[in-house]
Amino acid sequence: MDLLIFDIDGTLIHSHEDEVTCFVKAYTQVMGKSDINTDLQSYEHVTDTGIAKECIFKQFMREATEDELLAIEENFLTLFDQSLSINPPKVIKGIHDLLASLSNQENLCLAIATGSYYRSALLKLNHAALGLAHLPLSSCDDHIARIEIMKHANNRAKDHYAIDNFRSITYVGDGPWDIQACAKLDWNFIGIASNYSALQLKTWGAKSVINDYQQPLGSFLELILNK
Repeated sequence: MDLLIFDIDGTLIHSHEDEVTCFVKAYTQVMGKSDINTDLQSYEHVTDTGIAKECIFKQFMREATEDELLAIEENFLTLFDQSLSINPPKVIKGIHDLLASLSNQENLCLAIATGSYYRSALLKLNHAALGLAHLPLSSCDDHIARIEIMKHANNRAKDHYAIDNFRSITYVGDGPWDIQACAKLDWNFIGIASNYSALQLKTWGAKSVINDYQQPLGSFLELILNK
């Protein structure tokens, strides 16, 4: 059996224009400061929890408390849910048909790994009507570091599908942090040129890059099997 793990933002759906705004507002409501760096590449851990912790450490020169992190998360979820209700996320072209086709592949298992909060991930999937809540999903609730989230997704998938080990693992993502993690894990990587160009993703080390999921199923399966 082969395992295919999807990221969410920029991979299953286009990154939502209001997510950063909601996060900054939630952080400001709790911490009283709004000067947050919105350049994701500047953070050690590009995950919701990682960003919140790093912002607090840099601004207050101390570690974040669990109460602060929970308050930021709760405020963010309230704001973001309201935003998604008005402006649902837009899916990457072709993903509905691809997921329907992949579900019929007997030797392929699916999972999700995201740097988002777990409840935020579910909000996005539900508002996008992707119907993937049944899949094993790992998030920054499981670990602050993306590579550990991805490892957790693999382990959760093994438990979910009752498999000791997968023949191959492919991660579909859209950022340099995804490429770096896959290189360290020795996983196959498929880049989605949504937030970054195909050229930029290849410059960062991606060998397989697509713009969306409108190509024939056979072509996509070849990328998974790294043929």
